[in-house]
Amino acid sequence: MSAFLSVAYDDRVELVVDGACCLPSGLLIAAVDKIATSPHVPMAITGRGRHIDLQRIAAKIIDLSACGSVDATLDVLVESLVSLAAEPGDVPQHLEMSIAAISERDGPSSFYFASFPQDAIPAWTLWKWDRGTPSGGGPTIPEDQLSDAGLTAASFADGIAAPGLTLLQLARAIPGSDPTNPDGRHAYWIGAHVDHAVVTKDGVSINRIHEWSDRLFQPIRPEADAH
Repeated sequence: MSAFLSVAYDDRVELVVDGACCLPSGLLIAAVDKIATSPHVPMAITGRGRHIDLQRIAAKIIDLSACGSVDATLDVLVESLVSLAAEPGDVPQHLEMSIAAISERDGPSSFYFASFPQDAIPAWTLWKWDRGTPSGGGPTIPEDQLSDAGLTAASFADGIAAPGLTLLQLARAIPGSDPTNPDGRHAYWIGAHVDHAVVTKDGVSINRIHEWSDRLFQPIRPEADAH
């Protein structure tokens, strides 16, 4: 199911995401680029869930951005999300997505939505995070592990590449299940590589900041990582 993290700063938005694409059993079948970018506006889109669903929704958002405005794109998207929620037979069962963009109204902004209720956020509702507040999707990491790794909210004050990689490394070692297939409950889902995107008013830059030694057509094995 992967994991991602996004933070909006005063002059940019950053995000990190892994590149694993797995079968419901947990078998790694592809290492993929999960950050989609708009050629029309400064915007990057990523998420976790079934890869084909993420690609389809990201493509729809990018098509909307052909209007040349981030805010107009998101205004239309809000209505699209409402219509998706009204037609449950046509929507994915489980996904989370993040949009990093430079809003004409609000500047650097990080948005989130999910196909299921998440804390105070209803399903299929576009949520804007406060600037400087990390937001993401992935397994819950125990507080003691975060403390042992030295990760706090302040760790992300100047950028997310280094602390984000540490966070994904911790999340990678947490087994989970595909909610649509309990057979994968003991599998690991975060792997292949980590990509880091920076969105500014001038566009989006993406760099690969880490590669794991995961092998295609085999399960992800965090215990084999070099330390």
